[in-house]
Amino acid sequence: MEERTIDINNISNREGILRWPVDFEKCIIYWGSDKSEKQSCAKCISVCPFARSEKSTAASKPIKFFGEKGYGKLHGKVLDSDNNPVEGARILVGGIYESNPTSNDGVYIIDDIIRGRYKARAIKAGYQEISKNNVSIEGDKSTIQDFTLLSTIKHCINVMVEDAFGSAGGVDAVGIKDVKVNCKDPVNNLLYYGITNACGESNVEVPPSKYHVSVSKLGYRCVGACFKTADASDNIKNYMNFKMIRDN
Repeated sequence: MEERTIDINNISNREGILRWPVDFEKCIIYWGSDKSEKQSCAKCISVCPFARSEKSTAASKPIKFFGEKGYGKLHGKVLDSDNNPVEGARILVGGIYESNPTSNDGVYIIDDIIRGRYKARAIKAGYQEISKNNVSIEGDKSTIQDFTLLSTIKHCINVMVEDAFGSAGGVDAVGIKDVKVNCKDPVNNLLYYGITNACGESNVEVPPSKYHVSVSKLGYRCVGACFKTADASDNIKNYMNFKMIRDN
């Protein structure tokens, strides 16, 4: 549930008053939206999150009155970054509705959601929470919304960047300091990076996924492969070596 605020969000709010951010114009439109039904305060109380105690849980659904129209369904799948189903995740909708834990095929279903637009969140321990804004629920219809969760379990991509010409004598490899190591997850459009130490080494912590790895430093360019692929998954070691030389 949202916190109380003094911010003005519609013409009915009074400046400087600490209050729940109710949009009264939308409330009155909803109250009088269905002319076939008898208008009553119970209609609004049944769906308003601000009519509940702060101790209420997201699983406390609005009351659905017999014969009332305008309720829809939300369903879909929860997957990980490798498109495998995630079991045991929960979907929270608008701070009011909550799904049962997803099945072993990642499927969830939430019935009897009052029509409108909601923020939907997918959560599970060991994964980063992900949100979808403006999820539209239409009366007597089913809406599909899938989620992709990223694991919070970290894996390392170990990178060594060396001077292609070696030491001054031209024999021993010499690490290059302060090289930026870029690890991009193209599926989820996320970027992680590290900086090499005095020995030319960098260990970049990333969630399980597949990454495109590159290195860069002002005044240097790569020799040979300047772009490599890493699979940061369980029981897979990612050690890669890059060679660079000065531009001049």
